[in-house]
Amino acid sequence: MRKRIASLVLLVLLTSLLPGCWDRYDVSDLAIVGGVGVDRVSSGRIRMTLQIALPSAFYGGQGGNGGQSTAASWVVSGEGKTVADAEAALEKVVPRKIFWDSCGILVVGDQMARQGIGSVTDFFLRHGSTRETMLVMITKGEARTFLETSSVLERMSSQATQILDKINVGYSIQLWKFAEMLDSKGIEPVVPWVSIQKAGVVPEPGKGQSQVEQPVLSGMAVFRGDKVIGWLNTRETRALLWLKGKETQGAITVPSPDGSGPGTSVKIRGGSAQIIPEYDGRSLRFQVNLDMNADVMEQTKNEAPVQAGTIKTLDTRTAQVIKQRVTEVLHKAQRDYGVDIFGFGQAFHRSYKKDWREMKDRWDEDFTGADVNIAVEAHVHEIGLISQGAGRSKND
Repeated sequence: MRKRIASLVLLVLLTSLLPGCWDRYDVSDLAIVGGVGVDRVSSGRIRMTLQIALPSAFYGGQGGNGGQSTAASWVVSGEGKTVADAEAALEKVVPRKIFWDSCGILVVGDQMARQGIGSVTDFFLRHGSTRETMLVMITKGEARTFLETSSVLERMSSQATQILDKINVGYSIQLWKFAEMLDSKGIEPVVPWVSIQKAGVVPEPGKGQSQVEQPVLSGMAVFRGDKVIGWLNTRETRALLWLKGKETQGAITVPSPDGSGPGTSVKIRGGSAQIIPEYDGRSLRFQVNLDMNADVMEQTKNEAPVQAGTIKTLDTRTAQVIKQRVTEVLHKAQRDYGVDIFGFGQAFHRSYKKDWREMKDRWDEDFTGADVNIAVEAHVHEIGLISQGAGRSKND
């Protein structure tokens, strides 16, 4: 105990001798960046757009966004031949020191993404002031347009997008992870695809109502190398996550046994994926085992009540739906895009290290021709507080 106290006293004394931060800035001297966007414009130049928080909107007005007329952010752009040139152009326009530490998202427009975003990730990883943990996203159209959109519940689109990530409605990828995937063999990157969509209205006293536009996660952008080559919608994205063994919120509808209509909605609450490669020197095959857990969310009138004796049947039907969706996204990756976005190559590498050395440079070609067998087990656990569907007749 005496040694611990002595160590603590020594630490305090040493700390008191340390000088202050020589490069410290007051908040009033900083332009705090919430999000950054990069576009390739028609002239071939690169445009960088910053979404800069306005302190007056956060500290000087009413709380919440409802009824708040003060703009929450200043969206400003600069152009150059390179990403660094574009930042230098911004430094001439922004009257304060650009503060990157709070920048949570990097949005890349699809024109830039289709031509390759290796230079973009290289710049931000070398920058020194930006965070390696900021989220990378692709948008159809211009990144500047995305950053110019505000959210109803959040002050800025960058805030709203980060919250969507926190509540786990999709799949996020940080800058360092994306760069790692670019350099890895056996897997091609997928990056969240974000868009601006109309999402309801906001009543305005005396003025009627105004249409709201909201940042949303629309699916995934599929890469080959550092170039976007295609897209997955939200349905396909969920199946991709199942194959990757990732958890995602959301429900699926299991048709009724006789196919007369929707039967039971279940919420997938977690699961695991196992990828087992098999290779004999000529034929490449994969066995994929999925083990999924779900809860009943809703039953329709044309569905028999879920009870202890019928739960096994629902397990089987849920597994069939999951297998169908996983098969669809697998075929799209193999036949339409010809890239391994699941990590099958990494699983092969772990099991066949010697053969991998010969196959790693042509892996996407080998993956496209591989035979994949998918086996799914689903386990429905919770059926709720009622055993019979609400609204059903006693004679049903």
